[in-house]
Amino acid sequence: MRIPGLVTILSLLLLSACASTDLKPKLVRTESVDFQKSFSEMSFKVLPAEERVRLKIDGTDSRFGFTGGASHYEALVLPDLVKPYILQIDSEVVRGGLGHPGTLFFPVVTFLDEKKEWLKTFDALPYVVQKPFGSANYMTVSLQISDELAAAHYIVIHTQDDKLNKAIGYFEGEAILQSSGFSTMMTAPVEKPRYRYEFAPLGWVRLKASLPSGHNTKVSTQY
Repeated sequence: MRIPGLVTILSLLLLSACASTDLKPKLVRTESVDFQKSFSEMSFKVLPAEERVRLKIDGTDSRFGFTGGASHYEALVLPDLVKPYILQIDSEVVRGGLGHPGTLFFPVVTFLDEKKEWLKTFDALPYVVQKPFGSANYMTVSLQISDELAAAHYIVIHTQDDKLNKAIGYFEGEAILQSSGFSTMMTAPVEKPRYRYEFAPLGWVRLKASLPSGHNTKVSTQY
């Protein structure tokens, strides 16, 4: 007679234990985003010719609903240079605390014509990772402004959702990033040196527009 009673008690205890382990779902609070209605409503800064400009893309910058997700952005007027000219885009590694691998803003580049109408978006440029001696790491690419970009008058630097929370690797001075995909995490080789950086929605980007023969760089301007 005691065994059925013991089984009943144990069963009730097990049910009670299972019930007590249920976790309440976390409450996700979303923020309303005031998307711009068109590119024409953006505020544009001037990109000087033959001068490197450093842009800080942070939470104080406006957000826009781009194809691929909402993003903070920087918008600039391209200089009046004879085409073809070269637009160099660098994204700096931002370090956290000691041992932090660092974060990178993956620049997606949208060009607009003189009426601020969409012209072309590049979301898979062949960036190269650089690590100068004694300087911060960065990834860089050079775009020639000609042909399909001949009508470009404005540029918007932003990112998109599929570029976030991924890692890149650097090996022996430089490493080529995949130009498409990003469906899996990329890691550095096992051999030293070995580095990993996480893509983030905020960061530092440098731009310079110059003629192919121009090698002089003026003092950097910071926005």
